Amino acid sequence: MKLIRGLFSGFIISLVALIGFSSIAILMNAQKLSHFDQVLISAIQGLESPSLTLVMKFFTFIGSFPSVFVISLCAALFLYFVLKHRMELILFGTVIIGTAIINQILKYIFHRARPDSHRLIETSGYNFPSGHAMNAFAVYGIITFLLWRYIPSRFGRAILILISGSDLLL
Repeated sequence: MKLIRGLFSGFIISLVALIGFSSIAILMNAQKLSHFDQVLISAIQGLESPSLTLVMKFFTFIGSFPSVFVISLCAALFLYFVLKHRMELILFGTVIIGTAIINQILKYIFHRARPDSHRLIETSGYNFPSGHAMNAFAVYGIITFLLWRYIPSRFGRAILILISGSDLLL
């Protein structure tokens, strides 16, 4: 019964996420988000400060490809050599590789150009969906998922969620 509840909860969460993403994609394709984008960009630029820029560059760094790659490699090696969890390694690899493939497919479908205004970091390619955010979410999310069942206490799990949540907010 517990497994069925867990699967049902996972299905509901996935369905809500799919509906949310689809809604954003439909609005974006219909050019209904450009005004919202400008308002949000202006509001965030109004909060800009050297200390906040430093914090955001740190989050950019821990979500960047080199950081995510190193963390993924370390996690995969740990799963394989230390824990000897082959099935979890397959799940981990599938999530990481699948995320990269899905992201490229979606970028090809949407072709959304990056905003030209006030960039702190130069990057190329399309910006929807964000490969940076999607890859970081996948890596930190699957690591959290895999660690969850090995942490017996509620306190330990709460700490895991707090740490993971800060990384997932990239």
